[in-house]
Amino acid sequence: MDRCCATYTGANWKLGKGERNTCAEQEIVAQLRQNQHLFPARRILALTVYGSPQDEPDAESGVWTPTLHPCRHCRRLLREIPEMRPDTVIITAAPDGTMELMPFAELLRIHGVT
Repeated sequence: MDRCCATYTGANWKLGKGERNTCAEQEIVAQLRQNQHLFPARRILALTVYGSPQDEPDAESGVWTPTLHPCRHCRRLLREIPEMRPDTVIITAAPDGTMELMPFAELLRIHGVT
């Protein structure tokens, strides 16, 4: 079966303070890896993150954002997988309708990740 693209979805699992949480981005990367034999990924075209923005600055960069950005662990994870490119489109949206659209390289720059 020849496919031009696949869509992966994930959800955050927030278990509480002091507990190990799982982010949607981590679930998506796991699915991508598990399905490599069915849908060999060459690149991630876009990543959408939807949710309420944090009520505090980002733990790593100290940046306040109007939408929910991938956390520090997910930014690093995404940076390390070959399917994620600097020009991959990142779309972040909040329940109030606020939306940001940027290339992955810009998201990393905002948070000081090199």
